[in-house]
Amino acid sequence: MGVVREAFRVGGQLGAPRGGDLIVNADYAFAGAQLTLALANLGRSEEAYRAGEEALAVADQVLGQRPQYGWALGAKQTAEHALVTAALEQLDPAEALQFAAQQEQAALALVGIEPGNVAYANVLGIAYGDVGDSMRAAGRWREALANYRQAIEILGRAGERGGGLSPAVNITDAMADTAALQAQLGDSVGAAATIAAADGFMSPSTLQKSGLAGSYVVEFFDALRAYSAAAARYEQDDFAAARLGAHNGLAPLRVLRSHGAVETRLSNDALCRLSDLEGRADYALGAFAAAAQAESSALPACKALYLIDIAARRASAQVTTWLSMALAREGERQEAAQTIAPVVTMYRALAARNHGDQWLPLDYAGALYAQALSDPGQRAALLRQASGLVDHLAPEIAQLHDTREWRARIEAAQRRGGAISRAEGPLAP
Repeated sequence: MGVVREAFRVGGQLGAPRGGDLIVNADYAFAGAQLTLALANLGRSEEAYRAGEEALAVADQVLGQRPQYGWALGAKQTAEHALVTAALEQLDPAEALQFAAQQEQAALALVGIEPGNVAYANVLGIAYGDVGDSMRAAGRWREALANYRQAIEILGRAGERGGGLSPAVNITDAMADTAALQAQLGDSVGAAATIAAADGFMSPSTLQKSGLAGSYVVEFFDALRAYSAAAARYEQDDFAAARLGAHNGLAPLRVLRSHGAVETRLSNDALCRLSDLEGRADYALGAFAAAAQAESSALPACKALYLIDIAARRASAQVTTWLSMALAREGERQEAAQTIAPVVTMYRALAARNHGDQWLPLDYAGALYAQALSDPGQRAALLRQASGLVDHLAPEIAQLHDTREWRARIEAAQRRGGAISRAEGPLAP
């Protein structure tokens, strides 16, 4: 952030933010937007809000005089993207959605100025993704899907024009998230269509045009395509096929060596998803030792993947929940208890400051269930609390396949009473 602060100093000498000319003020707004993004990614949300408000005020001042000033529009949409991140960090999806809607308008204005600009198209695809993420956190999953599909379409068209790495990576992530969500909603046909659409946008000719043929991004796409297909089988309760698909998807990644930051990030993305899915499928099949091994492999990748603090903590917490469950079912009760305790503490703190994130209660319920497996003294109370959380989920989340699985586990544990041992076999998937 030192470079950004130096830009502020120079801009101030030239009269920014109020007394400079349009060019100086636009540069000042852009520097402010970059600072906002850096602060948001570091989890310093309050500072990000202050920097973002300043950047938006200056950008809007410039746009009031020149509405089609691309540099100022770029600053505006970058600041709004960062503020979406900050709002989601604060577990406030309603506020995130407000910023995302404004971000979408700024991105549309950029594309309107220069429709053939691949960078602007990529920015618009990201904006649709941010709207989708905000709606998803708010429990509006079907509306989120519509925005994710728009993101795939926009990013795919950008890639067809030779957009390089960013559209290809973003469309691959969007495909994986969208197909998995469609499968959770029971739309296996839609999930297959999403994978097919991504296949079309990542064709050999498109990759060749973008200079990506034979690159690591192709392995990344193949891995996430395997994840999407395996996730669909998991949501259909075909756990053996899901495990096999995830395992096969991981195989090429185990022999690849990444040499740069981008390759490492892509590798962690694929490893986090596939290893976690393999672990969940193993658990559903009663292969608890294999499940623990798979989740242990997923954990470092998930921790290293996310730039945003809360996203990293929540992703690793979900993996840790499954790891603790597998350890408990293997009879490693003490290790399971030590593994899940900090996760429950984290969720309790997040729940106390939750401003509308509808997914958090289900994650918390899963962690409480995991803790119940390793703490027979508190088991009944933990299961009651978990059951209460599941009973009051947002309607769209309550009907998901995964939610039904968690409810079945909790109810089965309550019916059985007493400690759960490995010898009892699987309670529920």
